[in-house]
Amino acid sequence: MLETSSLNGSPIARCSAVTQDGLSTLVDLLVTATDELTPQTDAGKPRLWIDRSFSISGFGSVVTGTLTGGSLQIGQEIQIIPTMQSGRIRGLQTHNTELQIALPGSRVAVNISGLSRDDINRGNILTTPGWLKTTKVLDVSIRIAESTARTLKHNTLINFYSGTAETTARIRLLESEVLFPGEIGWAQLRLENPLPLMVRDLFILRSGDTTLAGGTIIDTNPKRHRKSDQSVLRRLHLIATGSPRELALVHLKEHGPLDYTDLRTLMDCTGDTFLTVIQDLTHSQAIVTVSDDNTTQETCYIDAETWEKRNPTEEYPANIAEVIIAKHRNGRTGSVKLYFQDKFVKFENLAVYQQNPVTAR
Repeated sequence: MLETSSLNGSPIARCSAVTQDGLSTLVDLLVTATDELTPQTDAGKPRLWIDRSFSISGFGSVVTGTLTGGSLQIGQEIQIIPTMQSGRIRGLQTHNTELQIALPGSRVAVNISGLSRDDINRGNILTTPGWLKTTKVLDVSIRIAESTARTLKHNTLINFYSGTAETTARIRLLESEVLFPGEIGWAQLRLENPLPLMVRDLFILRSGDTTLAGGTIIDTNPKRHRKSDQSVLRRLHLIATGSPRELALVHLKEHGPLDYTDLRTLMDCTGDTFLTVIQDLTHSQAIVTVSDDNTTQETCYIDAETWEKRNPTEEYPANIAEVIIAKHRNGRTGSVKLYFQDKFVKFENLAVYQQNPVTAR
């Protein structure tokens, strides 16, 4: 029964909860297994899929879940996705031990001030504000369970599970009309409800009580694809297996210009890795860096090829400027200052600039 599962070859402990025989051996095996695990990286993007929410008299709302992607600390502002409700961390616990900081990879109970229990549901995510977005379309890699007798057909409506969230989804197979037990394939999923998912998140597909397949998310912001398009299949393979440098260029060519937060979220890497990649790409002139007041957090990037195609003769690109200024303005008034290839340009008013690019510079 275990031969085709991830438990194949694992040690077996004979024990009894009644007589407690063998329990010490079981504990030793569990400790050994956890010691061999690679510690989770703190990428500064904490996500806690909420599996329970309740209230405690005198303390307020409490949620529990497994923390991934980054740490949480007391006093930190948090946001619940997808409801966008905000609160602040009042207390943290793991295995009944109070903490000042909770690290990724741990089971955590979070006491939240400023939020009612009624504002929080199983399947929501607790995170920090300003970076995590929801999606309804996913490019994925799927593996059909070898234990099932069923196939997975193109355009099937199916149940989708990731983290503690669930929704229905329609599956569009990108290579064939059907996948058989044990087969692996590329697909695009269209979710009924938007979910806060990220690249490399795992998921399960079920029909009723039957688990049909599992898989990995490759892209959370894809376009609609033509069936058996070899360029699309090569792109998916590159995103699934490519280096951070290759991923940065793929996302910039498809979605650029992108700011620091959006590009790093798509790449799903640590801050140190991100900065190393950006420095390499800038030095090799593969990308152009455009920054507001020259601060890293407000920097936008665009791949050099796209920059040159859109603006072959301009000293600095008007149409790209509009996109970037709109991002940074975000409804605010006042001047916007940008650096284009080390040349400082100041735009006093975006609306005037769009009407008359010459007089507004």
